[in-house]
Amino acid sequence: MEGASAKTETLFWADKIAHEAIEEAKRRNLRVVVCRSGQTPSGAKHIGNFNDNIRSYFVAKCVENAGFKSRHLQTHDDMDPLRKIPERVQDLEGKWHTLSAREIERMEKYVGFPLISVPDPFGCCKNWALHFETLWEDGCRKVGIEKTEYYRNEDLYRSGKFNPFIKTVFERIEMVRSILLEHKTTKTADYIPFWVICENCGRLTGRVIDFDTESKTVTYVCSERMLAGKYKIPGCGHKSSVSWENGTGKLDWQLEWPAQMVMFNTIVEPFGKDHYEGSWPICREVLPKVYNYKGIIPFVYEFFLIDGKKMSTRHGNVYVMQDMLEIMEPEVFCFLYTKRPAKQREISLRDMKLIDDFEHAERVYFGIEKAKNEHEEMNLKRQYELAWCDRRVPERKPLRISYSVAAMVVQLIRDPERVDSALKLLEKIGHVKLPLSDEEKEQVKTRLKLAKRWVERFAPENVRFSVLSTLPEEVTEKLSEKQRGALMEVAEKIKSREYTAEELHAELYNIAKSHGLTSREFFSAAYRILIGRDHGPRLAPFLLSLDREFVIKRFSLKG
Repeated sequence: MEGASAKTETLFWADKIAHEAIEEAKRRNLRVVVCRSGQTPSGAKHIGNFNDNIRSYFVAKCVENAGFKSRHLQTHDDMDPLRKIPERVQDLEGKWHTLSAREIERMEKYVGFPLISVPDPFGCCKNWALHFETLWEDGCRKVGIEKTEYYRNEDLYRSGKFNPFIKTVFERIEMVRSILLEHKTTKTADYIPFWVICENCGRLTGRVIDFDTESKTVTYVCSERMLAGKYKIPGCGHKSSVSWENGTGKLDWQLEWPAQMVMFNTIVEPFGKDHYEGSWPICREVLPKVYNYKGIIPFVYEFFLIDGKKMSTRHGNVYVMQDMLEIMEPEVFCFLYTKRPAKQREISLRDMKLIDDFEHAERVYFGIEKAKNEHEEMNLKRQYELAWCDRRVPERKPLRISYSVAAMVVQLIRDPERVDSALKLLEKIGHVKLPLSDEEKEQVKTRLKLAKRWVERFAPENVRFSVLSTLPEEVTEKLSEKQRGALMEVAEKIKSREYTAEELHAELYNIAKSHGLTSREFFSAAYRILIGRDHGPRLAPFLLSLDREFVIKRFSLKG
């Protein structure tokens, strides 16, 4: 099922997978294509984790576009044990909080407990798992994914949905062991892939040493356990027998994951490269050999890099959906995930190239710009449509002022709520034509708010600026005679007439050339007398955004 026919080769990647999924559903006599994903609510999930959810959503959407029914599901793996206490956690509003050493110490005793048994760090939800599940679902809705069905493993175990799968694992234990031993050298020949929640200490450290399928019970000993090969969880030594039904314990991940696929009749599921190289080879064998399931159409996505580095708390570059929605519109954020999943993507929150990419696609979609070729045009238009998720794709292009211009404007007017002041400034520098509709005003206001937060949190120093109230002598003393002459000519030109941004841009280059200056020599001089640095926002619109008399006086080198 992993191959593709020649007929689908030219399709957009999500349409291609959707086509394969529909054909597979028909072969299985299914009327619905189920696209599924899962995540563990161990803490705030970063934007790389969102790949699972949104990419499966895109395929489900494409299935519907093709005239076939689909369901988009996500399971919360909230029966998993807590491995460690994160240094930072988010409240339900998406704000980050750094835990104190005392708070971390207080929470350490819950390491090894199922996430549903760990207290909410803020005390606002029933438990740790529910807090981060709520935060995740809220983020998904905010980006426009409204139709996902969410399931919690706690409910699935306690309602008995996992019972037949646990029974099957016990009945086919030799087959299960042979698969695990083939792929997992750390497993022993007598290993039983089911862990009990210890009745004495509450940790998920009850190692099963025997089972009885007739009485539906297991015997366990609470023993030391390694999680993910590096987190050592102590056992208390308690020994007992319990029923294995209805949530007294859970299957190992390598058996639980394929059980979820079968439980929901899954046809499509994405996962990261780490699972492809780790758990997937086991899962792929478990599906047919243990659970008698035909399998799924898997597709693997590559990881994101942030400024060339993997996301990690050590690098301080872990961002979640709520962080991204603080600085960009939902459709811009989702556009990132419409790109081909098999290619590693590098994101920089310092230059915002992602926004430029989205706006190019938007202009192609509305026929304002041309794509390189017909295939690229098809891809960009499909990406643009999907990026809106369950929200309506606009019938006409929204008003989007340049993000770099917005970043400049918010540093001049300070308050994005002063929309009228911002609009006058934007009209002056040629970026809007008044009057605007209420919808357009709201679009401008939104972009200004987003840009303001970006400037405050992520913008590099060369983007941030403050106009010098006076002209320091040390700045003028370092100017060459050619630079002085060019700057003073700028003052004369601006005094003599009104300019558009395009006209002034051309004039500035002409002035530099006429005084025998390179562009760098001229522009660095202009920025130094304005903001005390060699670089700054685009000079022509920047000058037009400032008070005209101030610009004339400053470029006359009079203070």
